[in-house]
Amino acid sequence: GQCLCQELLGQGYTVRALTRNTDIAERGGREDAGWVGQVRWQVGDLTKADSLKGLLKGVDKVVWCAGSQAYRKGMELNRKIYSESVGTIARLAAEEAKGLSSFVLVSSNGVTRFQDPEFPGSDYLVDVLRWKAEGEKLLRESGVPYTILRFAAYYGRDGVEATPGTIWISQGDLPGRKPMSLANLSLIVAKSLSDTKYGYKTFETSEAREGANPGGNWEEAM
Repeated sequence: GQCLCQELLGQGYTVRALTRNTDIAERGGREDAGWVGQVRWQVGDLTKADSLKGLLKGVDKVVWCAGSQAYRKGMELNRKIYSESVGTIARLAAEEAKGLSSFVLVSSNGVTRFQDPEFPGSDYLVDVLRWKAEGEKLLRESGVPYTILRFAAYYGRDGVEATPGTIWISQGDLPGRKPMSLANLSLIVAKSLSDTKYGYKTFETSEAREGANPGGNWEEAM
């Protein structure tokens, strides 16, 4: 989320973001707060629908890119974050965001394969993917214009610059995807928001293996 906010601000977007942290929200609008001060913050909790009312009024694009801490707080949180909250935000988008042009859901590789007996994942990962698959289904059924972007894993939370020539775009939820930098992932999310021609598509992204996206033209691949 932090990396994406900075990418979108750099591209000239006005950004509104959800946070549970009142200290962060209070820094919004402050010139001495860096990029945090440029974001319009709303305090709320994805697991508490009442706290989200009004979040999407006046917006024309939505990105859902939350993560669960169920490994520390209990597996039930996976359902609330990856499924229930996606449905809630999609419903709010339909009700509040008149003229919505794009809803990008950041999901995961493996959502169509986790039920395979030979799937190489832990019980925790299988639980995550089960609810992410349900979240994708709820978004598709919501009627809002969506793009679903799946990736395997990320690296480089701070100080890693984007390397567009390494971005690999594909479809099919195949195994063997490599981790990608948050900077690259943010580029792809921003691109998905930029034009309605990316709507109603589901695709996977990774950092390129040899021969993928000839010439490194990931935008053409999209």
